[in-house]
Amino acid sequence: MTACIETVGAVDARERLDIDGGSLLHAIQKEFSHQGDNYLKGKAFNLIALLKEDARYSGRIILSIGRVGAGSRLDAQLECAMAIFVNIPEYLHYHNLFDCGHHTISTILDKSVYIRLKMVSFQAAFRSRSIWWHSVFQPLRVLTNGTDLGIEILDMGPVFDCVEQFAIEIRDNHEARLAFIQGTKVCFDVSKFPVLTEFYSKRRSCTQVPISGNKSQRVNINDYVTSRLFDCSDEALNFKFGSVFCTRNSWTIVT
Repeated sequence: MTACIETVGAVDARERLDIDGGSLLHAIQKEFSHQGDNYLKGKAFNLIALLKEDARYSGRIILSIGRVGAGSRLDAQLECAMAIFVNIPEYLHYHNLFDCGHHTISTILDKSVYIRLKMVSFQAAFRSRSIWWHSVFQPLRVLTNGTDLGIEILDMGPVFDCVEQFAIEIRDNHEARLAFIQGTKVCFDVSKFPVLTEFYSKRRSCTQVPISGNKSQRVNINDYVTSRLFDCSDEALNFKFGSVFCTRNSWTIVT
């Protein structure tokens, strides 16, 4: 295999090609929001309509990425990042049709999203955030908001001890780190935190109507998400569109 590497000079600020993941996250929220969700030009309906035309996508789902400008809370940066990562193949399919001449990528926002979202560095960043959300921060949020579960402020000591021990283990132990990124190692086990039993049960059983709209073929969201996060078997997530790496002041494109 041959590789062609092109280094592009400094990027014009008007192109909105910031290398910050939060910047791309916000751009995608605008690009694929539902019209009326604080951004009138959102293309969520166009995306679903286009995917319905292709039988390959009829059994898939599109996770909600929330409302534009929902704030900069930690869970917004992580939970939304997971939804975006899971939706990447569908987003790239939508923009790839434009890129191939079926339509025209005309707006700065279109280009900003498409150019950055197909980059390995951004996909990897979104996947990293996604795994942390799914395996650590989502159950942690349940525990920190667990007053109705009987969790008091003094009960949070062992919770954060567990987070610290988990972080140290995956930092220092290669096998533990590998198990974490493969989805076989979790931070909060129900044997130590039985109050999470109901949460894990609900997460495993939640379903969503697929893109086709066929309510009799509802998709298990947890199975779908974990397949995308830990298998990365989709062509788009195997970086079918080439690799692009960025430094602070330039872009390097590898095809």
